[in-house]
Amino acid sequence: MESAQTSRSLFMGGQNTSEAFDCADAFGYGNFQKGMLIFAVLTVWVMHAHTLAFPLISSDLDHWCKRPRDVNISAEAWKSMAIPVEDNGQRSRCTAYASPYDLNGTTVVRCDQWDYDVEVAHTTIVSSWNLVCHRRWLLAVAFAVYMAGSLGFLFVGGFLTDIIGRKLTILGATSVLMLAAFGGCFADTYLMYLSTRFLISGSSCTVCAVAFVLLAEVSTNRHRGLHLSFSEIAGLWLGNACFAVLRGVRLNWIALQLLMVSPTVLLPLSCTLIQESPRWLIARQDLKRAEVVVLAAAKENGFPAQDALDFIERLKSQALDKGTMATGTTEFKNILPATVLRRGLVVFATGFKVMGAFYVVLLTSVAHKKPWMPWASLAVDGAFQALYLALVDRVERVAIAVRVFITAGAICCLLAGMMTGGAPEEYAIALLIVAKALIGVAVIITCLCAAEAFPSNVRGLGFCLFFACGRLGGVFASAASLLRAAGHEDLLLVIAATILFLSALVIERLPLQDNALSQDGTRSSKHTVSSAGVLKEMKATLHPRPKEKVARTRRSVSGKASPNPRVPSSARSVSLQFRPAKSPSIQLG
Repeated sequence: MESAQTSRSLFMGGQNTSEAFDCADAFGYGNFQKGMLIFAVLTVWVMHAHTLAFPLISSDLDHWCKRPRDVNISAEAWKSMAIPVEDNGQRSRCTAYASPYDLNGTTVVRCDQWDYDVEVAHTTIVSSWNLVCHRRWLLAVAFAVYMAGSLGFLFVGGFLTDIIGRKLTILGATSVLMLAAFGGCFADTYLMYLSTRFLISGSSCTVCAVAFVLLAEVSTNRHRGLHLSFSEIAGLWLGNACFAVLRGVRLNWIALQLLMVSPTVLLPLSCTLIQESPRWLIARQDLKRAEVVVLAAAKENGFPAQDALDFIERLKSQALDKGTMATGTTEFKNILPATVLRRGLVVFATGFKVMGAFYVVLLTSVAHKKPWMPWASLAVDGAFQALYLALVDRVERVAIAVRVFITAGAICCLLAGMMTGGAPEEYAIALLIVAKALIGVAVIITCLCAAEAFPSNVRGLGFCLFFACGRLGGVFASAASLLRAAGHEDLLLVIAATILFLSALVIERLPLQDNALSQDGTRSSKHTVSSAGVLKEMKATLHPRPKEKVARTRRSVSGKASPNPRVPSSARSVSLQFRPAKSPSIQLG
């Protein structure tokens, strides 16, 4: 006899209902899922584009203390006369002689105003708001504000998406994003720019996180891992490609930012094409709305309408038998068992550490020294990501993650040693590109684990909190950049390596799932009821019955139904037994 944990009815009232079926059995696979996949790719692209917009328009440029207005000499003559030469042989960027006309004067003073290289000054906000020298810390503040801006938004968005739905949350966050993005492109003060970046960060992350959850819930068991991974990879790659192209263009910083974030204008239109998650609706016991979505999805996929109707009617039949007909509410009793909480803590901790390490590597001093680096990084990223896509459904999720974490950590240690030992810069750049690509894959696999770690009625909040932990890791990386400014970048890379090694230890403790989304198709298991058998059983149990004569029957875990002489055997309710696939892959959610 199987335990109640391994053999479950299709309708369990809330927590387990939405996990006990494969979408392929409900409405098939086709254009419905592909449309959701395209939308998810767009949201990742938009979020990444807004993240990269800041480094695109905040690049460093040559600067020196500003000439007095009454001094009528050329810039080169001013620098020769008033700007001291530092120990490295370069003209000082932040100080000038107190008495430039005194040829014997050696006293220097700090600048409060600067002149900039006129060829590139218009391409960066650094010259617009004087973000240099003792004001350079404002750049780190801008990065930290952007990372922190998503924390509150993601918490509220995650809570709302489990209450009002995935689609409404996406529509609301998209509206905020459009307004903030428009304002950010025309901000005329640094404070206004920071305010819009705060809103952009929160809204774009919320749209992306909820779209990721939506894609997870409509994908079939067979395609879920590939869909979720591809949506991240394609969106990130598109954002990186745009960054590489625009980095070589010398336009006004406002125009550069507009071009970089231009995919945002596609979001409002694409939002009209998405549907609510039927899995979430079933978890909420809102079977009327679930029926509408399932039938629409079946029509779009070319799935037999009668089979989809039979699936919904079976849900309704069991709901009536159990006296829990849909009301659109969720019973939160026992909503978070201990296993789910442990899985949540593991993915939260892993998300914080992995994103922290990613941004530490991304902000390394040699990260943007060569103009060819973005293109080389694109190629290496693509190679590692293609290898990952080939393995994602063939190797355990955790096994991939552990190996990637350990390898990336070892490379970070080697990179720190190179920086300390004075190795050729080209070697350090090559290692940095490989480390960034590996940690990027680690981020992707961690997101996949997080999406599969929670039941449908709390998946939105769980995944958004995971996303927020990742952003918090970005704030940590921004604060840790003080070590870089103090000349201890090698120590910073050692910290990143330690974080990655700890991540490998933590994610290895990820508890096995027993009832959440399965990464493997339930239909492939010998214990699984086939689609044809399910539909045949459904049709056999859908005979009309007067409500006053309906008698509830129960099937025990062993499959024995309680006898009831008043109800014909053909009209008795038989609960569908869906058992998780037994495969070598670990079950993560």
